[in-house]
Amino acid sequence: MCSTPASFTVTNGVEATSDTATSDTGELRLAPLPVRMLTTVALWSPALTVLGFMALFGHQLAAPLRLAQASVALYAALKVTAAIKQRDRWQQVPAEGWLWYATLWPGMDLLPFTRSVEPNKEPVAVEPAWLGRGIGGMVVGTAIVTFTVLAEVSDWVGGWLMICGLLALVHFGWADILSWAMRSRGFAVRRLFRPPERATTLNDFWTRRWNRAFVEMDQILFMPALRRYTGRWAPALMLGLSGVMHELALSFPGGGGWGLPMIYFAGHGLAMQAERTDWFSALPVTATRWWTRIWVLAPVALVFHRPFRDALPLELLNTLKGIS
Repeated sequence: MCSTPASFTVTNGVEATSDTATSDTGELRLAPLPVRMLTTVALWSPALTVLGFMALFGHQLAAPLRLAQASVALYAALKVTAAIKQRDRWQQVPAEGWLWYATLWPGMDLLPFTRSVEPNKEPVAVEPAWLGRGIGGMVVGTAIVTFTVLAEVSDWVGGWLMICGLLALVHFGWADILSWAMRSRGFAVRRLFRPPERATTLNDFWTRRWNRAFVEMDQILFMPALRRYTGRWAPALMLGLSGVMHELALSFPGGGGWGLPMIYFAGHGLAMQAERTDWFSALPVTATRWWTRIWVLAPVALVFHRPFRDALPLELLNTLKGIS
């Protein structure tokens, strides 16, 4: 994974968080247990509130509203927690930076939105290739969705085509355009989706190429504790948490398919442990690249399972067909 989140500082080799205090001698001392518990509950209260609402009332909502609740509302609540953990950077973020961070930009790291006071700092590099790839993704996604709406295809084919079209529109289209736009405004954001087809390992795919916003969330909110308590197993266990997140984002709005996303990510966690072995290191790059593609694509129906496809992509397709 990437570097330790900025919200954590190190004193004498120990991470200092809101649960700790530093004495005059520079030594860390833990706050009293009740204070630590109250601080933790307060820090996570936005996400806990959304989860509680989902548990109590989510089943009464239509599938699109459950999707918005599980994806947009829960993610926004976690982003509030991430921002609080980075409160040491708040004063360095200009008003425009806060505007984009709090609205359009899905990433959780505040560092790209801080303004440096260094007089000789080089300007942020703008990447025209990101804009080109983003426009290309939008064109391809629009073409796939349009074809699916106009053509006579089975529900199974239509559901998968809609997923492909939406992924092209959002993940490979809008995400690159947004990344380019942030760079053009002088904010040194990282590309949300780097070309996933170039991934040489699952670790490369999940930590450097796919959904940078989710990676930042992991680094800031979860990985420090996982590294502290589980060591080398932290990346694999993080994929288990990804499985939980995808259960909430896909199985919950779909009203079924529970457990299938978890199986997908648990398998990836075990495969990532295999990537640490000597026999895997001896494989040529071509072999490891195909290893990654097979692991990502072959079982993908476990993630985009039938209940999700029927409740959302297929329902959207039927709505668009009715409009056309």
